[in-house]
This record gives sequence, C-alpha cells and structure tokens, in this order.
Amino acid sequence: MSEEKKTNAHPVMTDEQVYAILNAGGMSARDPAEHGDDDAGKDEAVLPGTEASKDHAAGAAEKNEETADGISTEKSLADMSLSCFSQALSSDAPVPGGGGAAAFTAALAASAGAMVGHLTVGRRRYAAVWEDMERLVSQLDGLRKDFLSMIDGDAEAFRPLAEAYAMPRATFEEKEKRNVVMETCLAGAAQAPLELIRALADLVGALEEVAEKGSALAVSDAGVAASLAGAAMKSALLNVYANTKLMKDRRKAKAMNTEASELVDEYAARAEYVYGRVTERLIDQ
Repeated sequence: MSEEKKTNAHPVMTDEQVYAILNAGGMSARDPAEHGDDDAGKDEAVLPGTEASKDHAAGAAEKNEETADGISTEKSLADMSLSCFSQALSSDAPVPGGGGAAAFTAALAASAGAMVGHLTVGRRRYAAVWEDMERLVSQLDGLRKDFLSMIDGDAEAFRPLAEAYAMPRATFEEKEKRNVVMETCLAGAAQAPLELIRALADLVGALEEVAEKGSALAVSDAGVAASLAGAAMKSALLNVYANTKLMKDRRKAKAMNTEASELVDEYAARAEYVYGRVTERLIDQ
C-alpha cells in the first residue's frame, strides 16, 4: 500500500484513545461508597491539586485531542484489545470494573460454547445433531454479542452513580435532592448485573445441551465454558449486592437480591454440574 493511500485511509482509534475518552472527566475511585460520607461529596480522581492529578487530566485531554479530526470516536470498552482492557481494569479508573469483567467472562463462556458447536457441525459422526448445534451456535453468538454490550452497559450504569456522589449537600434541600438521585442511580447500577445474570441463565441452559451433544474432541471446551459461566454469575451477584446494600428502598433492594440469588443458586449449580460431568468424561477416557 502506498504512502498516499495510507494517508487517505480512515484512521482507526487506538485502545489508548478509547480508554482516554471513556475515563476523561470521571471519578477514578471505582466504588465511591468506600470513602464514606465524609468523602462522598468530593469529586476526586487522584488527589486534587497534586502533580499526579494534573498529569492525569493533561494526559486525558491530550488523548482526546488526538481523536478530533477524522478519527472514529466509538466509546466502547468492548472494542479494546485484551491487553488494553486488562490494563484498564487493573487501574484506579472508574471503568471497567468488576461488572465489566463479569460481562467479558460471560462473553468468553459463550464463545467457547459456540466453538464446540462449530467443531461438531459438519462431522459425519454427529450428523443427527447438526440442526441442534446450528441453533445453539446462533443462540450463543447472540448471547456473546449481548454480553459484550453489557461491558459498556455496566460502565454506563456506574457513571451517573459516580456523579451522584459528587453532588453538593451543604443544605437540607441539596441533601434531599442528592438522596433521590442516589437512589435512582443505585437501582440502575444494580440492574445492570441483574440483567447479566438473567442472560447467563440462558447461557447455562444452552451450554448444558452443547456439552451433551457436542463433539467429544471439544468436550473440555464445553467444560471451560460452563466454568466461566458459573464464575460470571457469582461475580455479577456480588455487583448486585454492592449496590442494593446502599439503597434506601429496602423492599426493592430485597426483591432484586432475591431474584439474583435464586438465579445464581440454580444456574451456577447447573454450570458446576456440567463442569463435573465433563471432568468425569475426560478422566474416564
């Protein structure tokens, strides 16, 4: 490709640029509640006024400028490379957090399950289940896409909560307004992992069938998928609890906790059963 063609090509945004856009101007503390009431109203990334905070702000601004002309500004965590996503997760930035990690794990589980389906369809030995496996592959691919979108959904649900913690509360009226906004934001932040759990229940059901009917050569991958699905469910449950714990509406909080815990109790156990059956098959070979 000539230099002229390279110049005219539509530039692609780097992982670092995506990361800068997502986190520019936000709180860096992933869980504002951990600071307690005394610090909850402060909009802190790193300590304000320090050289670190100035460098952080300058770096974010610089990276935002790099996206100004002709560069796609798709603000998606799911578009990051594995390397950049893991680096972002390890930082003190607000997103991605545990909820995003759970959604990404769910996407990996769906991908591993779909792989088993692809390795089964077309093999004469499994001709009787080709139609079933094609259906499952289609379902798993749809779930994979849903889980990837939930990575960003989790981040979008967290941002209003982070902003709510920074609302002023010097007067009674300000405190009341902040409490109302906080309640709404906490419910939204809890809803994101609850929706993930619901989708994971569908995933586990599909993986049970994949593990039963899929190619014996890929049975270990079915076990990996089941193990990841169970881990993602348990992880998402913690994120439900972390938000409902702070809600004032205890009836609503309890209802969300109950639905989430009941789904996890049932489907994480079913995922573990699939994992156990796969382990037995591998050991017996």
